[in-house]
Amino acid sequence: MLCKKCGAETLAEGAVYCAQCGNRLDGKIQCHNCNQFNDGINAFCVYCGTRIDGKSVCKNCGATYHVSNNPSKKEGICDECGGALEMRKDDVPEVIRHRLEVYNEQTKPLKDFYKERDLLVTVKGCDEVDETKDAILKALRETIEA
Repeated sequence: MLCKKCGAETLAEGAVYCAQCGNRLDGKIQCHNCNQFNDGINAFCVYCGTRIDGKSVCKNCGATYHVSNNPSKKEGICDECGGALEMRKDDVPEVIRHRLEVYNEQTKPLKDFYKERDLLVTVKGCDEVDETKDAILKALRETIEA
C-alpha cells in the first residue's frame, strides 16, 4: 500500500500508519475534540460536530488560525489585531449536528444510490481551497474521459 502523504510503500500487512511519515494509511482523521476517527473527506466530526481541522477566525480582521497547524501565539487572541478568535456561526457544533441529521436523512440515501451504480466520485473537501478545486477538476476530467 502506498502512503497518500509521502508516497512510501508500506509492506507490513494490516499497518495503520506509514513507517516513513506517520500518516494514517486509511485516510482517517482524528477529531481533536472527541478523539474519534472520521473519514478524511469530512470537514466536521460525524460524532460531535466539531470542525475537524480546528479552524478559527478573528472577529475583527478575518485572520484565520488552526489549532495545530497555525495556532495564535495567545490562545483565542488574534496575532494581527488582538481581536477575539471564534468559530464561524455555521461551524458551531449545534449547527453541524443539525446539518449531519439532514445529511443522513436526505443526502446519504442519494449518495448511496449513486455509489451502488458506480456513479459516485468523492473528493476530500477539507484541504486548502485550491487543492480541493484541483481535486474536483481532476475528478471531473477523469469522469468525462472515462
